[in-house]
Amino acid sequence: MHHQLASFRSVIPGALAVAAAYNVGLWGLYLQPQLLAPLMTKFGVSETDIGVVYGAENFAYFIALLLTAIPVTQCSRTKMAILGVVIAVAGSIASAFTDNIGTLMVYRCIVSIGGGIVSGAATASGAGSKDPVRTFALAGMLYLFVFSVGRKLVPVGLENFGVSGVFLGVAIFCAMTIPIYGFLN
Repeated sequence: MHHQLASFRSVIPGALAVAAAYNVGLWGLYLQPQLLAPLMTKFGVSETDIGVVYGAENFAYFIALLLTAIPVTQCSRTKMAILGVVIAVAGSIASAFTDNIGTLMVYRCIVSIGGGIVSGAATASGAGSKDPVRTFALAGMLYLFVFSVGRKLVPVGLENFGVSGVFLGVAIFCAMTIPIYGFLN
């Protein structure tokens, strides 16, 4: 029993880093349902127009995640995760200050590219850990907890700060995760 507890404790730092990275990687996708109507109102566009933005955003995430699989085996996963976060933060900040739907699509794709890089680094790190099953089990629980809490905060952020405030809040959240990436292997 003591050995199992010690083994579980040993995966906590890595699992925290993986969970943080997945949350950074997927925040843009989390926001999509909750930002549909506010974005339509802000830009005066249709549901279809926002759907095009979301489709591009999702595709950019997928491609970045896929392309990350190649260098993630040869590069520092910590550095890759930090690079991804910096890209995602820059895209989120830019998203907050645009007033053009086409430009928003470009910025949201930038966020997703950063998110794909962070997620790729996290997946490789968790898979390469000493106990990948426990690492991913704990990371999954932590990820869902942050996701659940975050989803409750988005409506409050929209009501008080609007779409721009939510994008800036996500940028702050993402930046705050940077110190934990030292635990990625």
